[in-house]
Amino acid sequence: YVGVTGANDNIKILREDTSAGSVRLIAANTGGVSGASTPVLNVSFKVKAGVENTTGSIAVTSAKLGVPDGSVIEAGLSSTSITVGSSIPSVDKSALIAAINNAQTLYENAEAGTEPGQYPQAAKDALNAAINAAKAVRDDSSATQAEIDSAVAALNNAVDIFKAAVIISADINNDGTIDVADLAIVAYYYGKNSESSVWNEARIADVVKDNVINILDLAFVASKMGE
Repeated sequence: YVGVTGANDNIKILREDTSAGSVRLIAANTGGVSGASTPVLNVSFKVKAGVENTTGSIAVTSAKLGVPDGSVIEAGLSSTSITVGSSIPSVDKSALIAAINNAQTLYENAEAGTEPGQYPQAAKDALNAAINAAKAVRDDSSATQAEIDSAVAALNNAVDIFKAAVIISADINNDGTIDVADLAIVAYYYGKNSESSVWNEARIADVVKDNVINILDLAFVASKMGE
């Protein structure tokens, strides 16, 4: 039970008594009535929190009307059935939309090719597929919050993978030449990985970007020497 108001300004609510499953109301009409049917009260109810997929009824079990000659009229009784369906939980797609916009900007600004700073075409294709998958969830009106959150995580992971795929230069010391000096840097940090205490310094030698400095890095630098 929420509350009650008079059907018009002449109807004054004088008393409201509520108990579990019932409401008792006393009101007075100072303007009189006319016609065979006259609205008297506007009574409001709402579904209790947590109640879903059920039916019930609201019934007028007693209605007494006083008249000016001092008598009481027993009014006709009625009831109505109420059906409560299941609630549709609200979802928040703002993080997904932001992730899509970020990934789309990255994709559009990235250049496919084989030069330093460019990305392999396969990497761009993979990112585009991830963006389209995220857009499908964004446009799905029935997507749950769990599905949305999963799509955000998947897209952000795809972005990280794409960024790591950027083609880098084997000119580690940035002297404009790829030579034995660059190879020496890789050899010095050989065997170090992302768990190593000196990784912040050693990572410059991870030219293939796999978080470990190994033969792949040496081979990459060697293949670029003399170019």
